[in-house]
Amino acid sequence: MKLAAIVVSLTIGSVAAWQPVAAAELGIYAAGYYGQANKDVSQQPFDDFAALVYGDFGFTPTQSTTTFDKKDSSYGFGVGYRFLRNLAIEGGYLELGDLSYRNASAGTQGDETPGNWRQHLDSGTSGITLSILGVLPVTYRWELYVRGGVMFSSNQLDIFITDGEQNARSRSTQSGIDMLAGAGAAFTFAEIYALRFEYQRVFDAGERETGPEADVDLMSVGVTVSF
Repeated sequence: MKLAAIVVSLTIGSVAAWQPVAAAELGIYAAGYYGQANKDVSQQPFDDFAALVYGDFGFTPTQSTTTFDKKDSSYGFGVGYRFLRNLAIEGGYLELGDLSYRNASAGTQGDETPGNWRQHLDSGTSGITLSILGVLPVTYRWELYVRGGVMFSSNQLDIFITDGEQNARSRSTQSGIDMLAGAGAAFTFAEIYALRFEYQRVFDAGERETGPEADVDLMSVGVTVSF
């Protein structure tokens, strides 16, 4: 939260500090990007949750094999308005991908009957973003920028469990508001296009009902088109 506030302050302060030297056009532009997101969370909360789900079905694991993947591909798109060479505002959609947990266990039912169960947990975050960008032109083609804003997130947890014969599925959703910040570089070409390289962080993404809250780091490559 404090880091996001600092980024917003730097964003606004950059307006008065630099003269316009970039080739970027003022006005409306569209943006799209693709990258990889990594959620800073440990496996233990998912192990604990999976044990509770097994318990609800009367199954006690005695031996388990687990995979845990907290990285996934991510993408986003939006529309911005650059009303000064050093200042722009953007609104858009951001998909942070899914955190994937897989568990296969051998154990016993309540009546001591041997059994083999599998469980899948998928936790994801996406939502609408609103950001302010402070831009620092470096050369005619290159510029640096910082970003500060908020994400109105939709968080989802999908549960799948099976004993090999029967299965059950469940989905829970929860909304939230998360702060975000980022920094990047852009290269302008053909006057109206720019290639972006950006790092973003969404702070405390997620909700307790749909997976642990944790920071998500996103590295992406994108393109903007000015109109």
